[in-house]
Amino acid sequence: MSASPQTILRRHQSMKGQLRYQLFKSKALQIRKPYYMYQSQNWRPDRPFLLLWLFRGHEREWVNISEDTSRMHSTAIQDLDTLISRDQLPPTIAVMPGLNSTNNWISSGGVDMQGNWPKGMKGLGSGRFWTYLSNELIPHIDQCFDPHKMATRAAFGFSMGGFTVQLLSTRKPGYLHHAAMYDGIFPWAKHNDPRIQGKNPSDTIWMESTAFDAALGRPRDPKVLLEWNPTDQLLTAEPNELNLMRKTSFWINSASADGVFGNIDRARYLAKYLAERGMPNSHPSIPFSQDAKHDWHWNDTFFYTTLLRIADDF
Repeated sequence: MSASPQTILRRHQSMKGQLRYQLFKSKALQIRKPYYMYQSQNWRPDRPFLLLWLFRGHEREWVNISEDTSRMHSTAIQDLDTLISRDQLPPTIAVMPGLNSTNNWISSGGVDMQGNWPKGMKGLGSGRFWTYLSNELIPHIDQCFDPHKMATRAAFGFSMGGFTVQLLSTRKPGYLHHAAMYDGIFPWAKHNDPRIQGKNPSDTIWMESTAFDAALGRPRDPKVLLEWNPTDQLLTAEPNELNLMRKTSFWINSASADGVFGNIDRARYLAKYLAERGMPNSHPSIPFSQDAKHDWHWNDTFFYTTLLRIADDF
């Protein structure tokens, strides 16, 4: 369910840290694109801190109590603020970029969009979201908050946000210290689903779903599919690129079943190929729990439990 920035900020105003709604003037997108940013009360420029990138699609999703019906008491950022106030986490900056249309109908996934979308659809601009994220917003945040390389950089992604984190890990290898993904929609290599025989490419979600038409185009261009498939980029990475990727710790969990319940098979597939290249999953198993579902309650639970494990090594 949609919520205005005013409603979201009002709900979070009792936190000890501060949540802000900001606009970034993007040359790549040719629009002013919003993002939310949280700054903990104990952040200081001369102290080590966590720099968190939080992805799903719309900038509001991590901070909207009504994003789905599963959040009962708090948002992910309220949970984060509570852990910091209890001294269970270090000082933290969290950035939640918007990568979708304003009405959240059109998803980019963080790529430079190759397809078409309805005329007048707000919030997409030119559609060059990877260029916006990698060449503009990330350098801007790093310049503002990490001038002396004091930050431990971690990215969390839920569902389509898991794909965005995977993309960051392969296209900016070594930038992230931690890449955490819950129930991500990870593409198969060459978009060939190993569960489906006799049809290539066979990944029906990425190849056939209209949800990806704006991002990848229709019909799908093989060159576009290769360019924006981070699984292929992992499998074809040069040794120097793999060495950089190995600087990142991967934290992968899923819902407890596949199909309409989650993406467990995709998560197992990605974890297998990461482990073969010296990047084992930092979580002991792929399903988060036997009850875990593809919703915000379970993603938020994954978020704060993974953060606590990351903080153990801070």
